[in-house]
Amino acid sequence: LLIEGANFALFYFRERRREIMVFTRGDTYKFYFQRLDANGDVIQVRANEVWFTVKKDFVTTTCEIQKKLSDGTITYDPSDYTYHVTIQPEDTANFEYNTDYVYDIQILQDSVIKTISKGSIKVQPEVTFERSIS
Repeated sequence: LLIEGANFALFYFRERRREIMVFTRGDTYKFYFQRLDANGDVIQVRANEVWFTVKKDFVTTTCEIQKKLSDGTITYDPSDYTYHVTIQPEDTANFEYNTDYVYDIQILQDSVIKTISKGSIKVQPEVTFERSIS
């Protein structure tokens, strides 16, 4: 399930869902997600670690973006068990237009690492560049 708004999206992840994120290069893009168990119930235990990683393709080792729970670039809200990720304008400033990038979200829980989602990011062209705003 994906609910999109002006610049946010809410994902409910079971296991290995494929999603497509579409956003404009240089914009702030926020999304948050909850982890669900096999019955569709929200997992109320905070993960030990969460990684959101973006690369040009699945085989390259170079990360274009990596956000982590441990460094505060992913945050957790215990009131509703959501993980929040913000992609900043500088994160995508050098992304190529009309190019698909790939991402995954991995969770570490009690020494088990699991990929809960992977998919693609479609980067759309921007019209207003930072230098033209001043």
